[in-house]
Amino acid sequence: MDLAQTVTDAAQQCARTAQAIVHNVEKVLEGKHQQVELALAAVVAGGHLLIEDVPGLGKTMLARALAVSVGLSFKRIQFTADLMPSDIVGGPVYNPKDGSFTLRPGPVFANIVLADEINRANPRAQSALLECMEEGQITLDGQTLPLPTPFAVLATQNPIDMAGTYPLPEAQLDRFLIRLSLGYPDADTEAGLIQSQQFSHPISRLQPVCRAGEFERLVAGAHEVSITPEVAQFIAAIVRATRKHPDIRFGASPRGTLGLARMARALSCIRGRSYVDPAVVREVATPVLAHRIIVQGQGAQAKDPHDIIQAILMCSARPSSAHGATADPITRTARVLLHAAAGGAQPPRPHGLRHVPVPRHRDRDGLRAALAFAARHGRAAAGRWSGWGSDRRRWVRHWHRGGAQRALARLHGGRGDRMGMGRASPDTVPDDSRSSRRQGR
Repeated sequence: MDLAQTVTDAAQQCARTAQAIVHNVEKVLEGKHQQVELALAAVVAGGHLLIEDVPGLGKTMLARALAVSVGLSFKRIQFTADLMPSDIVGGPVYNPKDGSFTLRPGPVFANIVLADEINRANPRAQSALLECMEEGQITLDGQTLPLPTPFAVLATQNPIDMAGTYPLPEAQLDRFLIRLSLGYPDADTEAGLIQSQQFSHPISRLQPVCRAGEFERLVAGAHEVSITPEVAQFIAAIVRATRKHPDIRFGASPRGTLGLARMARALSCIRGRSYVDPAVVREVATPVLAHRIIVQGQGAQAKDPHDIIQAILMCSARPSSAHGATADPITRTARVLLHAAAGGAQPPRPHGLRHVPVPRHRDRDGLRAALAFAARHGRAAAGRWSGWGSDRRRWVRHWHRGGAQRALARLHGGRGDRMGMGRASPDTVPDDSRSSRRQGR
């Protein structure tokens, strides 16, 4: 068996394990497939999750169901205003029988820790989580104790009834890998809850679906997911854009860059891929980065961080594909071809296009050949082309394969069928060598 087949089989095995976990959790949290998948990806990536939503939407059930499905230990901490750090991490306890002190570990010594309503605790108690979230260890009475592996903090907070609460500082928000909102269920799902919980809650019947070592292999598989240099540049460009945006006062730090890469790897592994696709990066960018930026203005004048991240993604150029081919995958190729056909210049070819014939002539056939090449070889035929003569100011903008084919038909005034092209198949379009012969005549 070759190496490629081995990598594919390992990725498919990870996908089967992940889908079994997601399906099991959805028995408790119905209708929230995307949120469950992202929560699992955060745990697989070794990160922490902040769930921000109104009461009663299943935030606690998500944490419990995830821990039970994977077979991990679970502890819940109810954060209140009088909570002390020792109530979280533990500490020495006096034994009156012999006058000695015994070190008692706190509830944080578990695989998945639910920090319920974390914003109701005072900053002193909140800071007790900083070391364990970042370094995976606790220092008690001069001793450094490692936390169980894997370790994940799933914290919840309510966006309403903020009286008497302590907003999380930016330093602690930055330690959460993603921030999610579950949202209300749809009408059919909410009606189904009445039947499914008639006698008992589904969490009481939930059973683990991971055998020994399967979750560890899933975590190891996420580390093996590859990121090409082009996709890495794409990730870094998105994070750098948050530092230059006019509506953002402070952008994401390099921890956000690393978190975006980790989350993209984990989600790709869950879906059975051995590489990170740019589409996955776009999908996880908002949950990873929205809580890491500080926007300009206050109150009603401040823009929603989610909208700002989405605007940055819309303005970000698509990178090269996961296997190092050209972007998206033909946008840059078609731009080069169209530019050459329109202007007669020979621009530098993108990486990987050394054998692509670039038309050098300024005529309709050269442009037609360029569009045909883009339509044949990719779904993103590039952006603009200008007509000649009286049509010079006419612009056609097509960004997908069908658009390139329509542009071919439009270039010939709707006579594509009579010219032997066919509306859906530009493969019969003459290449640039035949166009050159026409031009020579």
